Amino acid sequence: MNKGKVSENIFKRSILREINVNNNDVITGAAFGEDCAILNCNGLLLVSQATDSGVSGGRPALIRAVNNLAAGGAEFTFANAVLLFPTDIEEEEIRKTQRGLIETAEELGGTIVGGQTEVSDKVRETIVTVTVYGSKITDNKLSKRNIKSGDSIIATKYIGLEGGYILYEKVKDRLLKGFEADFTERLSLYKDMLSVSKEGRIGAKFGVTAMKDVSENGIFGALRELGEAAGRG
Repeated sequence: MNKGKVSENIFKRSILREINVNNNDVITGAAFGEDCAILNCNGLLLVSQATDSGVSGGRPALIRAVNNLAAGGAEFTFANAVLLFPTDIEEEEIRKTQRGLIETAEELGGTIVGGQTEVSDKVRETIVTVTVYGSKITDNKLSKRNIKSGDSIIATKYIGLEGGYILYEKVKDRLLKGFEADFTERLSLYKDMLSVSKEGRIGAKFGVTAMKDVSENGIFGALRELGEAAGRG
């Protein structure tokens, strides 16, 4: 495929056609020739961003960004997605990536409202960068600066969920040859456990002091970042 912005036909077939905006707060959404989305936002607007190598349609990147919103006590509403593809990409793979992002956004209660799609000889694999927007769930002012010595730290779900899922997606053919089916099936179910939006909603409504999404650096990395942000060492 030629490098640069994808052609108008491919953009309309594999990007725009996958988008179905059913949110009344989207004044102007994704469209050919539009340079920005116009959204109706009431109150505080929270923003987060994440990048992934495109495993499973960019699902982990979108979930990670939405999890960051949840940790801030916000409800996910809109997302922009920048898709960067290598030159040997097939159109079906572009469509699959876009569809994966849209399905994930719908699962999480939000809407893809725009972005950018390009083919570049500078990348060897698909790169997905998402920027998500959300509004506060309650007036509870979550702040890591309010953490005090002696506060309880509660972790939900399992440690290593995202890493386990990403590894499964990358090497599942090899895993199927070396492990029992029930083990690989459990790994595949991790994809439905990556979101912490529910936990974020509960935490915000019940007045927790602060929340932190555990990703990339593991539990000890998350605890260190939490302590540093709280000024507690």
